[in-house]
Order: sequence, then C-alpha cells, then structure tokens
Amino acid sequence: MINSPEVCGDKLCEELEGDSGIPPLKQFNEGISLEKIRCKQGFELVLKTSNNHPACVKESSIEILVQRGWATVLDIIIKQHIPVDAESAEKARQIGIKGVVLASESFVMDENNPTVTITSSDINGQDAIIFEGSGFRGFHVIDVIVTNDFGFEVELETKTGMEGTLHMPWLLYESLAPGIYNVEFSDRVSSHEITIKIGNIQIEKTKLRLNDITTSTFNGGYPIGFSGNLFTESGKIIADVEILIIGDGPCPSDGIIAKGQTDKRGRYRIMVETMIWDPTDNMIKIHAEYLGDEFYSPAYSQDEVIIVYPNKDTKSC
Repeated sequence: MINSPEVCGDKLCEELEGDSGIPPLKQFNEGISLEKIRCKQGFELVLKTSNNHPACVKESSIEILVQRGWATVLDIIIKQHIPVDAESAEKARQIGIKGVVLASESFVMDENNPTVTITSSDINGQDAIIFEGSGFRGFHVIDVIVTNDFGFEVELETKTGMEGTLHMPWLLYESLAPGIYNVEFSDRVSSHEITIKIGNIQIEKTKLRLNDITTSTFNGGYPIGFSGNLFTESGKIIADVEILIIGDGPCPSDGIIAKGQTDKRGRYRIMVETMIWDPTDNMIKIHAEYLGDEFYSPAYSQDEVIIVYPNKDTKSC
C-alpha cells in the first residue's frame, strides 16, 4: 500500500511546517481547513467571535481574549465522518449545498437553564452552522452528534469558555447532501435532540395512483384491498414510504381506515376488514394519501366510493 502525503490547500502539509509565517486567514482562503492551519511557534489558533475568522495569538493571551469575548478556543475535534450513500451524494452533486436553509433554532438544556442557539452563517465564503450557548460550567466538554437517515454521521467536541459560554462553528463541505439532519447535543450532564434542515432542498412532485376497486359494495366483516403505486412526475418510483387510506366518514376520528408501505417498486397493497365507518348511510368516500417528506411532495389519489352492508357481526370502529 502506498501512503500519499497529506495535502493542505495547494501545498503539502509537511511544507507548511516551516512556512507558518503565512497569515492564518490567507491559509484558510487557499483551501486549508481550520484544523490544519499552522501558527508560528508560541502562537495558538483561535477564532475571532465577531466574524469567525481564524487568528494566531500568543499562548499567554488566550485566556484574557476568551474572557473578553474576543476569541473562541478552536479545539473542535471531528471524531468520525461516514459519507452519505451514493444516491444522496449524486443528489448533492446535482443540487449543491450553497445557501444553507436553516431557521434559527434554540432550546434550553435542563432545569439549570443552559441555552443553545443553532444558526446558519458564512465563514470566508464557506457555509457553516454555528452552535452558541451560555449558562454552562466553565471549560466544560460539549459533544454534538449530527446524523441523517442515509448513514451520515459526524461527531464534534469542544469546550466552553471560562464563563460557560459556547461558540462552535461547523463548516459544511460542498458535497454534503441537502436534507433533514438530527442533532444530538450533550454537555455530559444532560442532552437534547433537535432536527434541522440543511441545504437547498428541491421537492420533487409526486403522483399517487389508487387502482379501481372492482366492486363498491361489501358485506360487513369481509376484507377489502387497496392497491396502487407512488412515483414522481419524472417516473421515479418511491419505495418504503407510508401510504394512508383516508375515509370521509365520522369514524375513525382521524379518517385513517388503513395504512401500509410501498415496496421496492413503489407499489402498495393494503388489506383491511370492512366495518361501519359511517352509520348514517353506510357509505363513505375513500382516497389514498402520501404525506410527503423533505424530498417529495404530498400526493392524493382519486376518490372511490364504498358501501358496507351491515350484519349482526359487523364491527363499528
């Protein structure tokens, strides 16, 4: 196995060992990631809290700069990164991640009232998410785990400042797939989970077909099957999502008389026992419904009419 030398921007990282006189902002603008920026001997890398720019300051000055709110200690550790699956990576390549779609989110950790705010930002032209907080213990370890449903996972770790404040940027790389991400935030005393939306997500329009029901009349207690398929307007199948069968009768209260999943070909077949869903005339209109998600729009099928003739054993919902 051949080990390739590590590259920092347009130079080998080993070349920068003796080239640390380059200003940190210039290193960053040349494509060197924050954790690889080098400072002169006796200096440490921090972030200016006013604009998130990297800066090299004397080691003896760090504590006072953090206390005054001028700097944030950059000891963020990215522990693990699992790439997204091929389909999501291709979607990210086509759509791109430029322009973070993220409303400001905030929450309170526990009864001790540490607060956290999650906002989108821009650091020297690169999209970023900023985790900020207050009310923690000073120099306390903070863990953040970000995941999605496609196998992506990144774990961030940092420490609060002396006054218990938090300022932790997470730089987003361009191949990051747009979508919904789960954020688990922990101060190793308590934890909190929240979902955020990242990226310019383009919602694809969908179509939901409900196959014609061969007969509209049924004896109560007999099974009835609903079948059809779900696909996008471009013809792509949508697999492994929930399909609801909705009735317009007074029972059940939420209108859902049955539910099921599409298979790997986007097809569904849902069986349910007929019952008295509307005792006034024993007739209801039904349709299939897909609620949609972060990638696909909701969809509704055409209506069908069902009449259920009751007998002594027919159930009412």
